[in-house]
Amino acid sequence: MDISATAWAAGMAGALLYLIFAWPLAKLFSFTRIMFVSFQMKLIAALALGVASAPLGEVYAPFLRDKAQTLIAKSDSASETYNWLASRLSR
Repeated sequence: MDISATAWAAGMAGALLYLIFAWPLAKLFSFTRIMFVSFQMKLIAALALGVASAPLGEVYAPFLRDKAQTLIAKSDSASETYNWLASRLSR
């Protein structure tokens, strides 16, 4: 399966968000705190999570895009904003 650059970026962003938001919870576990004391180990963990979640992003991204476009189409202000952003990004 060929994984696009967007899926890799989404996986890495998800992994970094996981580290940002779940890190206080993970610190409750002493094994995790000892294992991930160094910054390099945290980066390796983020990389591993990104690699693991990239295929999931590739599989579910079209569904999420279609669902978001359906929800955007139901809202007039969201449709205007989406069309404006799409026109700016397509230049």
